[in-house]
Amino acid sequence: MHRYNVTIERNRILNGYSNKLITIAKKNNVNLDDFFQNYKGIEGLTVSMKTMYSVSLCIDQVHEVSINCYGFDIGIFDIDCYSFSSIYNEIIFSSHNYFSAYKNRLNSSFLFSTYSDAFDFLQYHKKIDDSMHDIEHTELLSIYRVLKPNWKE
Repeated sequence: MHRYNVTIERNRILNGYSNKLITIAKKNNVNLDDFFQNYKGIEGLTVSMKTMYSVSLCIDQVHEVSINCYGFDIGIFDIDCYSFSSIYNEIIFSSHNYFSAYKNRLNSSFLFSTYSDAFDFLQYHKKIDDSMHDIEHTELLSIYRVLKPNWKE
């Protein structure tokens, strides 16, 4: 089992939010300020130095929940480059409604609270993917547990 302590740089939001992001957030009933203050998912570029736009996280693929666990994200994680969060791109900020019901299953960190919830989403995602809808290919996605940075268990 690999565990990574990473710094992920979020999209730089200067002078407010983009019109596209505001439109999608309104459609999906998302408070942008609340989201960006609390989101602990894996979306963004991996960087070596922390900035005001970055967050430090510890990521692994263990199934258990612990007191230091923010929750579980589904996506693609490349330690050398970027990471893609299905929660970020397909539940919160998608212009499609395929996964909107899953927003109600996210915790205050905008992650799934249990591995089981993340797995349920991944199974439903596969059904939508098999129906040839325009979503990320399920076989590329994995479930990641997100912990507070530098946490040792």
